[in-house]
Amino acid sequence: MKEIILALDFGKTTIGSAISDIFGNTKPLSNNSISDFEEKIFFSFFEKYKFQKVVIGEITKKELLPIFDSFLKNLKKKAKELKEKIEIIIFDEKYSTWDARFTKISGKRKKFNINAVSAEIILQNYLNFNKK
Repeated sequence: MKEIILALDFGKTTIGSAISDIFGNTKPLSNNSISDFEEKIFFSFFEKYKFQKVVIGEITKKELLPIFDSFLKNLKKKAKELKEKIEIIIFDEKYSTWDARFTKISGKRKKFNINAVSAEIILQNYLNFNKK
């Protein structure tokens, strides 16, 4: 059975998000401040989408590691509060922001949010990597 997956692209102050459906279709969702995401967005996304996995783009900037570690700890705590089994996966995000910027330049998106599109690219790469 295919799963619904939430993907996150972690930035300096914001988090972009994207979702996949059970057929593997992906779409960008939104861009939110880290604190808003931790406090309310995560739960509202779960209520709406009932995802089973969260794929988070791996942080490559050293200055973001302490913020990311704190966020990851809080995310795991929130997942436990839902009393559902939610798998959290860290996945390679290399070039996702560059790819998102290229997508904007090439004119494929009218409404554009770089973090949300980056999250969608991370999610699509994850799905492609795990095709069976």
